[in-house]
Amino acid sequence: MKIIKIPLNCGALSKKEGIEKAPDEIIKEFDELFLNENFEEPKFSVESVEINNSNIDEAHEKILAYMKKSFDNKNKEKICIIGGDHSLTYSTIKAYEISRKRSKEKTLFIIFDAHPDLEDSEYSHEDYLRNLIKNRIISSRDVILVGLRSFSKNEVDYLKSSRIKYYSMKQIMSEGIKEIKEELLNLAKDYDSLYLSIDIDAVDPAFAPGTGYIEPGGLTSRELIFLLQSLREKTSVFEVVEVNPLRDANRLTTKLAAKIIWELF
Repeated sequence: MKIIKIPLNCGALSKKEGIEKAPDEIIKEFDELFLNENFEEPKFSVESVEINNSNIDEAHEKILAYMKKSFDNKNKEKICIIGGDHSLTYSTIKAYEISRKRSKEKTLFIIFDAHPDLEDSEYSHEDYLRNLIKNRIISSRDVILVGLRSFSKNEVDYLKSSRIKYYSMKQIMSEGIKEIKEELLNLAKDYDSLYLSIDIDAVDPAFAPGTGYIEPGGLTSRELIFLLQSLREKTSVFEVVEVNPLRDANRLTTKLAAKIIWELF
């Protein structure tokens, strides 16, 4: 597994301080982990994208160039991206799609998030998905959102008009976590690979308090891990974003992020 650190914070609006520290803090937690729950010891290398957080245009240009090169050189090795704020996903997925055009591989993008990130703006963690779809980098048909529980009217309107598949927390609790797992696996059958984007605020703040925009009523840490473990085999690329060590309690959130990476190895 190749781990790529992207310490971006300039797309996180008013609550950005500290997010840039997440990649290093999460990797520190690897020292406390042994085998994962498949009884495997993950093997990995670590790289880092140098980020100037005072210039968001420059930052995204660097992310795009670095990730395109990484995806161009990708073999069967799984890639893990550690952020950083969620706006980085605009450039990571854009790089992935540019690189993937040379192959016929079909990829499903599954995003775990409390928010749909479909605001009509630019260059922030609130709008990256809308811009990916609007700029025809990916199709709304190839996106699934999981864990939604906070949205603006603007986002709901776009969610419905674009026919994006989603599972809100209300729906997850109604149907049951096992049923949602089976639905995700069934939807993934038509795709060659999965790209997972995991915003840590998909998890309830009781389990992951170290993030900028806390939303009660989310997935438990075990529920998220359960879903991720079921998707592991088909996952080609995954990213963990929006961890903020400065807002954490007893390093619960950084530890959870490290475990997520361990289980997706």
